[in-house]
Amino acid sequence: MYFISTEDSGFIILIVAAMILMTLPAQKISYDIYKGKIPDFIKTFPMHIPTDEDVSLTKGKVNHFIDSLSRGIEAKLEIDQNDLNNLYTRGQVLNMLLPGRYAYYAICNRKIIERRIDWPDVSCEGYCSQKESFDFFVENDTLRFRRILF
Repeated sequence: MYFISTEDSGFIILIVAAMILMTLPAQKISYDIYKGKIPDFIKTFPMHIPTDEDVSLTKGKVNHFIDSLSRGIEAKLEIDQNDLNNLYTRGQVLNMLLPGRYAYYAICNRKIIERRIDWPDVSCEGYCSQKESFDFFVENDTLRFRRILF
């Protein structure tokens, strides 16, 4: 069992104060949203708004592919960035004003580009933004996958 002595109390207060200060940017973002001020990182992040028709077409493509493979029939699945975003959102409009992790997918030069944002985050900005590229290629008759952060 560990007991805190009066000599340790200053150090503990310093740690607690640092932890509180680390959460202030995220708390400010939440407060700004509550007051109706949308932060720029949310305004500039691409947002996918699925339609029922698009989601139905995406599900149809995926189901046909899975069904063909399960019956032993050779199949090819061709999807575009709209399909990727439909799969990610599961047909729902995501509310980026709520804390969480959000992603948007684009296809550029035969690569999948993922932009991702997480908030709240314990950082100076109160959020974390990342961008990655996914590349698929065949090497020695094997499908390979490469991920690049930028």
